[in-house]
Amino acid sequence: MTFYPLVDWFDALGELQQKLRTGELPERTRALRDRSQRKLREAWHGAMFGFCYARAFNLHSMSLQVEEEENRDCDITLQWDINMASVRSKIQLKELPPHTLNRGAVTVQDIVDSAARKYPRSHDLTLVVFVNSNGSYDKVRIPKWELGGFWFFGFSKFDHSEMFLLGEDALGERRVLVRRDGQSSINPF
Repeated sequence: MTFYPLVDWFDALGELQQKLRTGELPERTRALRDRSQRKLREAWHGAMFGFCYARAFNLHSMSLQVEEEENRDCDITLQWDINMASVRSKIQLKELPPHTLNRGAVTVQDIVDSAARKYPRSHDLTLVVFVNSNGSYDKVRIPKWELGGFWFFGFSKFDHSEMFLLGEDALGERRVLVRRDGQSSINPF
């Protein structure tokens, strides 16, 4: 499998998203909710996370690889360069679905607790939760477990012009707002 720069992912996924919006397709298909579209949805979430992460840590040359095999511990791998060395981060993606699909059945705490049971000692794995819903998450208890990192991200504005990123890993802890134009605010909350 090949790593592709994030900008290439955004271009390809943006073109696909435009085609889905203009086609006469069921809403589920346009929202990338069909089972057959799972890898596309993971690529989209991975690219959005990679964009936020790169802005939070001022990383350049971020690339992404989507894992082909289903039921692996890692859904995507991010790659970037620091001090002339290539760094890779295996990412396990989870999602708090939109309220229209979830209706409160699954909470962020449920996702965190399930991941803690499934990945108790995974030093080379980063867990990333896309919060695709509105609500309050300040009461989420993060258990002590041995992960490479743990992040929440999602849209902070309804028009999708701004995203948030909260979490920590070996590069440090961050609370960031990232605007569509690439500008970011560190620790704005």
